[in-house]
Amino acid sequence: MIGKRADQEEAGAGVGEGIQVLFVEPDPNVRAWMIPELESRGYLLKVAENGPEALRLLERDTFHLVFVDENLEGSPGRDLVVHIVRTAPFTSCAFISDLDDSTIHEVMESLGIIGHVGRERDEQTLLRLLDHFEKVYQTTISASSN
Repeated sequence: MIGKRADQEEAGAGVGEGIQVLFVEPDPNVRAWMIPELESRGYLLKVAENGPEALRLLERDTFHLVFVDENLEGSPGRDLVVHIVRTAPFTSCAFISDLDDSTIHEVMESLGIIGHVGRERDEQTLLRLLDHFEKVYQTTISASSN
């Protein structure tokens, strides 16, 4: 499934312009509240509902940020993050999970994820994560152009 922005010739102006995002989430309720936030930033968005679909997109395209749900059909979300870290180390990963912060830290932080957000609607946490990602992205872009 491809998000609205990926089909448009011109993304909206802003920090998110040109940022390629893969959103891997099987739950339509989670997609319904998170995707509009990502699109509002001007991200070029592609959506996968399971691990195998995400792997096909990862083989074909390059992404700057990948959101991965912990519970995916076909493979656990953590396994997909491990795959991304190994094959695309400059891709930032964010985890979608209802695990508490200490468990996320224990299970995922060693993989270098940029952050996590729960499944329940929480725009503030999502926006903080996106702001953090954009700062990292801008720093990376600035450093690579020097």
